[in-house]
Amino acid sequence: MYKWIFIIWMLALTACTNKSSENAVATDSDTIIPVQFTDTELLAFLDSIHELSAEPWIKTASTLPDSVYNNVLNLNVSIHTSDFELLKRQVSRSKLSVDLFRKLVPNAAQLLPDSIKTPINAILHSFSATTFNFFAVELFPDTWESTVLFFNKNKLLAVHRIFHKYGLEMNYFEGENQLPTVYYRQNFESGTGIWWWNYNFFAFTEQKLVPVLNELQNANYQFPWGLRAFWFETTVVETKPLTLKMVYDAQLWNLENDAEPWHLFSDSCKLTYHWNNKLLRYEPDFSNSTLNRTKITSFYLTGSEELFINAYYTELKALLSGADTLKQRAIFKYLNEVKNGRQTAEIEF
Repeated sequence: MYKWIFIIWMLALTACTNKSSENAVATDSDTIIPVQFTDTELLAFLDSIHELSAEPWIKTASTLPDSVYNNVLNLNVSIHTSDFELLKRQVSRSKLSVDLFRKLVPNAAQLLPDSIKTPINAILHSFSATTFNFFAVELFPDTWESTVLFFNKNKLLAVHRIFHKYGLEMNYFEGENQLPTVYYRQNFESGTGIWWWNYNFFAFTEQKLVPVLNELQNANYQFPWGLRAFWFETTVVETKPLTLKMVYDAQLWNLENDAEPWHLFSDSCKLTYHWNNKLLRYEPDFSNSTLNRTKITSFYLTGSEELFINAYYTELKALLSGADTLKQRAIFKYLNEVKNGRQTAEIEF
């Protein structure tokens, strides 16, 4: 099982200070006393984050999902006819023997503990009209993390370790090369009021399984986990062209009624992805979208508050220029917390 521990939202304090104010001050007893910045100082802080490049924050937030997405075992190993026939018989009975697994998979010891002696539970996933053309064998389906073997007939193309938490769902469609493109959800966190999945897309070729898209699927982050609450959910609505529908919202504390958070925004859009034949991957078309890469990444649970402010600077600035004073105070309170260096607690993935 993947075990990742990330310190989230504990980035260094933004260097946006001046002579009249300092960030949070430590007393003799080491108690941190938050500074109450003026509205002018907070507006300057907002502008300063807008002027910075979002790329370092995006890179930091994407480290976990990108590392899992790219950490797959590519093989392209031909299987002897007799072993392939045995594989088909065994997985048709929802089992795979330990001996056959070790025979099929190079360096199998890294994937299968020596303590496992009995046949492994298995689920067959077929991605073509002929069952054993393009297919996958999911091992350990009754656990939180599955080992999945991907095949093109008698060629073992790749092995993926997929942490799904609640059961693996494998979907597919005909890709740009007329061969299957498969996708599944990878889980990074699940708990009360907090969870995170990404969609991982891989395209079959004759010799390998190519990573073609890694996109946020579902993120939920509710109070009191952090300074803001948000929801983001993606569904596949079309495959030619590949089109994803994204529904999302963000909230801040309501200063008058803590039980009813105030919505910063609530929106949805459809995002079309075009195939880049040279790079062998899907690329989003943001030209007519309310989203961009910075905004999507700000919904990652590993996304910092500075990234969110950078992504939604225009929207925050417009709200601060509006007539709703309650909303203005909620945003200023949020900015004051961020400028004081508050993000959130340590979360174990």
